[in-house]
Amino acid sequence: VSQMAAVAALARVVVLVLAASAGTHAHGHTGHGHDHEHDHGHMHAHDHAHDHSHHHHEHLHAVDLTAAGWKELQSDPHVWAVKFYSRMCGSCQDFEPTWENLQESVEGLHWGQVNIDLKENVALASQFGVLEEGIPNVKLLNLGNDPVAVLTGDDDASAEFLKQTITRALAAHSAALDSHGFYLSPGAATRTEL
Repeated sequence: VSQMAAVAALARVVVLVLAASAGTHAHGHTGHGHDHEHDHGHMHAHDHAHDHSHHHHEHLHAVDLTAAGWKELQSDPHVWAVKFYSRMCGSCQDFEPTWENLQESVEGLHWGQVNIDLKENVALASQFGVLEEGIPNVKLLNLGNDPVAVLTGDDDASAEFLKQTITRALAAHSAALDSHGFYLSPGAATRTEL
């Protein structure tokens, strides 16, 4: 079903682009032609924007994390994939589609992101070596005492490569799935089984 929805969304984008192109082309012609194309294009643009926001809301899982709420995350038995980023970082912006793709393709993780533009989050980034390694930076947390590095400053890594890296790390640390299908850290998994 999701694949069909994606195809339908793509078709709408194509229609939107064609309509916008036609509207631009008609700009120099008679007022009637321009108005007709403009209105037609506007209807498609409106529909597409609505559908896209719904799709975006439905699939974006990452929670914005701050230093204040970090203790709560540390006491969570689940495994988290956390992205450290800056809004002023071009590489981070380039990585965003890959990050969203990763959230949709890897099941069983909790997703979080830390904006290091915020002063209170800089110490957190420093604690995990992010400032030395570079951003975008993705780490798996709660697999043990030390975080597992998935990505360190390389925005060219594909979602498929990162997915494989995460899968190997989960297997290496003996992470287990709980009844809801979310990964638990090894210690939490042991306690659950007892």
